Amino acid sequence: MKKNNFEYNSILLFAMMMMANGCNYLFQIIIARLLGDARQYAVVNTLISLQSVFLIPSTLMIMVTAKYTALYETTHEQGKLSAVLVKLKKYTLWIAIGIAVVGVCVSPLIAAGLKLRRVSYVWGILMTAILAVLSAVYVGVIQGAQKFFEYGMQNLLNMLCKLFFSIIFVILGWGVSGVLGALMIGAIIVFIYSYRYTRKQFAVSEEDIFIEYIELKDYILGTFCFQICITLLTSGDMLLVKAFFDETEAGVYSSAMVIGKIALYVSSAVVGTLFPMVAAEHAAGHDTYLLLKKAFLYGGGMTVMCAAVMIAGGKWIVGILFGSVYKDAIQYLPAICAYVVPLAFLTIMSNFLVALAKTTIVSVSLVLACIGSIVIAFIFHTTIGQMLLLLGVLLMAIFVCDLIILSKRGDKNEGTAEK
Repeated sequence: MKKNNFEYNSILLFAMMMMANGCNYLFQIIIARLLGDARQYAVVNTLISLQSVFLIPSTLMIMVTAKYTALYETTHEQGKLSAVLVKLKKYTLWIAIGIAVVGVCVSPLIAAGLKLRRVSYVWGILMTAILAVLSAVYVGVIQGAQKFFEYGMQNLLNMLCKLFFSIIFVILGWGVSGVLGALMIGAIIVFIYSYRYTRKQFAVSEEDIFIEYIELKDYILGTFCFQICITLLTSGDMLLVKAFFDETEAGVYSSAMVIGKIALYVSSAVVGTLFPMVAAEHAAGHDTYLLLKKAFLYGGGMTVMCAAVMIAGGKWIVGILFGSVYKDAIQYLPAICAYVVPLAFLTIMSNFLVALAKTTIVSVSLVLACIGSIVIAFIFHTTIGQMLLLLGVLLMAIFVCDLIILSKRGDKNEGTAEK
């Protein structure tokens, strides 16, 4: 069946995510040229990186929902699925309230730490995070049910809104605020779209259904730790550069980051396919390691090849896409790729382990990676290139350690989830 075909689903999701990524890169190129100011462009990318951090609760709830949707659909326990989904919706409401309260309190500190001139920029990102949390369970159901076309479509719609409305609002002279407005519109569209395709899943059965909510909460806690770390590793480089270097240099780096991280984004389709399929195969008692090997081959292979192209053709790519204002960005591409490639492999490995509910292994390794990254950034930030190269070495070491631990366990088929 196509639903269980890793290659088919990966190609389908890859095609849709590449269209979404294409919109994202058009956004970067067009906005960079429309703004015409490296400092404003740095602010835009800093806010987008900050948004990734604020979206941690949303991504967490998507992963948890996808895990339990895949589990209960595989075991044909629709009553339990409905009960869990209703519980998760209540969690998202409380999380949204928490984000609003805590976010408003810490916004001035965040704005000061990232050298942002307006606190309202942080408030705008908070609004997009709240909207994303409220739609997280619906998006998670789509992914967990392996509706990969609908899952890819909601992401594509989000990016189209980001591109289209950002161009209009920036042309109107709204600048950074216009980009924030476009992000909010995209978040609203995702909520409407995902709700439409999943609302029937929330019909609670009248029968008495027992759910082990302690296990659910433990899994949420472990996945939360994973999501914080992987988001910080994926988006933290821009935040570190903005914090340690001047605005002009940060703006130039952000253009190099946009190009260099293409190598990371090409593996996102494989990760999006891998997680629900591993969870479903695990619930059915099947061997999941073949899926991991395929993910390394396809996702990791594409990442390495893309990084090689970025390094070899960086001068031409930067010149054509961003213009002479950002010509200095070329020097950062090798270091960015050296950081991105091990991060892609570590992301694939971590998603595989979380799908198997092995959250302890993931949490420990990624916490060490985050702590090590912060230490390296504080000590070795003479140049951006030096910092990124050392971060890449650290991530590769963490990935190799995870691989060794996984291979020594030898549990190729785990019929029951373990942390």
